[in-house]
Amino acid sequence: MTYRKPEKIKCLLVDDEEPAHEVLRYFIGKIPWLETAGSCYNVIDASKAIPEVNPGVIFLDINLPELSGLELLKILRLDHTPVILTSAYAEYAVDGFACDVTSFLLKPIRFELFLKAATKIKLIHDQQTGYRPAGYMHGMHHTSADDGHLWIRADKKLLCLRFGDIFAIEGNGDYVKFYCADEVITSRCSLSTVSEKLTSPVFIKTHRSYIVNRNAIKQIDGKIITTLNGIKLPIASKNGHHDIIQRIIS
Repeated sequence: MTYRKPEKIKCLLVDDEEPAHEVLRYFIGKIPWLETAGSCYNVIDASKAIPEVNPGVIFLDINLPELSGLELLKILRLDHTPVILTSAYAEYAVDGFACDVTSFLLKPIRFELFLKAATKIKLIHDQQTGYRPAGYMHGMHHTSADDGHLWIRADKKLLCLRFGDIFAIEGNGDYVKFYCADEVITSRCSLSTVSEKLTSPVFIKTHRSYIVNRNAIKQIDGKIITTLNGIKLPIASKNGHHDIIQRIIS
C-alpha cells in the first residue's frame, strides 16, 4: 500500500498591521504543512481573495478598518473553512467562538500556541481530504484526552473518576471537591497531588484553588467561568488572566 504525500494547507492572512503579517508568515514558514497563499489588510480585500485563493485556513484579525473580522464571518458564512481569530483582546474570544471559529490566538502570539492551532488545522484537513499518514491502520483506536481516569478515596471507598466526568475541581486545605455532572465528591487529599495525576491537557488550573475541564465550560464572563452544570469558578488575577484564557480556548 502506498500513501500519497499531503498537500500543504494554504493560509490566508487578514490583518491591518504589517508586523502581524510578518509574524504569521514567519511562523507559517516553520510549519511543514502550511504555506502563505495571500495577505489582506481589510475586509473588502479579504472577501475578494477568499474565493480566489480558496484557503485551507484563514488567520483573521478582529479589529479591522470599516468592518471587523467578526462581521466578515457573519457576512460570508465560512461553514467549511477553518478560521483562527487573532486579537490583542482576550474578551473577543467569546464572540469568536459564537461564530464557530476553530481557534483563538491572543497577541502577541506565542509560537507554541500557534503550533497547537496549526496541528488542529492539520487534523481537520486530513479528515476532510481522507489523508492517512504512514503507520495509520484501519480501525486503530486513538485515545482521546477524556479517556483517562483518576482513583480517589471518598466515603471509605476507592472511586474511579473518568476525566470526561470531572467538570471542575476545588481544593481547600487537605480536602478536594470534584464537581461532576450531577454530584459533588469530597476526598481527603491536596489539590497539588490531584493536579499531578491529571495527565490530560483538558484540565486547566484557573486559580490556586481551582481546576476546570475546558470541555465542560459553558461560558466565560470576565473573570468567572461557568460550567455546563452551573458551577462558577474564578480566574486568577489580571497577571495571569490572559494566559489562562488563551490556554482554555486554544
